[in-house]
Amino acid sequence: MKTVSVRQLSHEGASKVVAAAAAEPVLVTKNNEPAVWMVGASELARVASQVKGGDDVYRHTLALVAVDLFDRGTLSLGRSARFAGVDLAAFIELCGRLHVSILRAPEEGFEAELAAFEDGLHASEKTQPVPL
Repeated sequence: MKTVSVRQLSHEGASKVVAAAAAEPVLVTKNNEPAVWMVGASELARVASQVKGGDDVYRHTLALVAVDLFDRGTLSLGRSARFAGVDLAAFIELCGRLHVSILRAPEEGFEAELAAFEDGLHASEKTQPVPL
């Protein structure tokens, strides 16, 4: 197991720590206190496969992480479903069971969204159809 501080993480670069976590668990500390464990996905899958029902643990873990990444806006709905390893309908159902809304108001507000839509409509009216 490797241990690094938050300070080392910021100075040495996260990519080195992520690479290290692929090989062995990494403990990130802050103010000499444990803050975060980093365990590579392949290591989690390996350990889970050795436990009865472990494959389910791995799949459920990926699904929960995917829902969290979607809820935070880090991943889109489709990318989150792929990350979770399920089809879109199953991911939408999972979000519903976890009370995570899949319908989001645009950051710019509905008025800006409507204005952009109307601009698109007006632009398409000005273009001439291409004769076949």
